Amino acid sequence: MTEPLSLEAQVERAEAARQIIQAQLFQDTWAEMETAIVDKIAQCPLEAEFLRTRLCMALGTLRTFRQVLESHMETGKMAVMQLGRKEGFR
Repeated sequence: MTEPLSLEAQVERAEAARQIIQAQLFQDTWAEMETAIVDKIAQCPLEAEFLRTRLCMALGTLRTFRQVLESHMETGKMAVMQLGRKEGFR
């Protein structure tokens, strides 16, 4: 099991996640991938249940990836608040 990250490391990780999410290349790639998967699901024949299931899993994985990045950003925001409180007590 990995060691918990320090507050400073959480803030750094949040900034890295923010830069990734806000990068134009990430946004363009995200939109292309999501659109391609959704289009494939819509075009999938009703009898191709296995393929449709796999496509839905791919879409879920793609969205989970973004949620993880967003979670790092939120954790970083909380770490900034905790660091601010620590500074206030010194």
